[in-house]
Amino acid sequence: MIYVRSDWTLKHIRNEEIDRSELRADPVLFYVVAAASFFESTVSLYTANLLKFFKGEREITDWLTELWEPEELTHGLATRRYVELAWPNYNWQKAYDSFYSEYSLYCKVELLRPTRAMEMLARCVTETGSSTMYRTISNYTKEPILKDLMDKMSKDEVKHYANFYYTLNSFDRSEKNGFLKKAAAMTNRYKVLSHEDLGTAMKHINCGWEKTDTFPVQDPEQIMNALGALTKDHFPYLMARNMMTRTLGVRSFWTNAVFGLMEKKIKKEMKLIA
Repeated sequence: MIYVRSDWTLKHIRNEEIDRSELRADPVLFYVVAAASFFESTVSLYTANLLKFFKGEREITDWLTELWEPEELTHGLATRRYVELAWPNYNWQKAYDSFYSEYSLYCKVELLRPTRAMEMLARCVTETGSSTMYRTISNYTKEPILKDLMDKMSKDEVKHYANFYYTLNSFDRSEKNGFLKKAAAMTNRYKVLSHEDLGTAMKHINCGWEKTDTFPVQDPEQIMNALGALTKDHFPYLMARNMMTRTLGVRSFWTNAVFGLMEKKIKKEMKLIA
């Protein structure tokens, strides 16, 4: 596997320069960054499950503990710090504890995919979702510190995707999973990302408000509609297309055909059509 470490740490994020004027009237940025901070801060739970699932596979388990987990925890700390500084009336720990109490029930080793290749495919989908969403926010926001942070995190997630993809191929050579099976698993994983993952985060995020900030508190439907409107102009569709079709192992003219068939269904599952 490729051990390419991130070229940034928390000290490279200039939080003292956050331009709060760019955040006051834009709740979607708060909700997306807060949700990201919840998921990235829960990486130790994901790692523990994957280490059990891949017991005996030193190449993947060493990479998970030596590179993936530390970098994801850095993402968690960076986004948490940003939330706490950008929206000082928000009690991050209170909201995260509420989120974790439910979300941890969904993160058990027995709930992982039935085979190692299929679990790596699910990881590729997750990294595709993370990297493209961070790229969307980086493309959209005018707040310079958040733009830089989201850019850094998106690049890290693409790098992580590459190693999960490498591992997917190594196991798939023996499992020989067919295209339809992979496509169904990919679509199901996007459904889980929208309903179980993002839906759970949105349900608990508002627990952290000590008092209303500069924008009205949003309910999950409001924020998903706002996110849908944002993605229409700023989502990196070509990047998503390339990562998705690579995961499925399709090339040439099949790329457009496959992506076209899956795109509407996935966007519907993620409620990204406003």
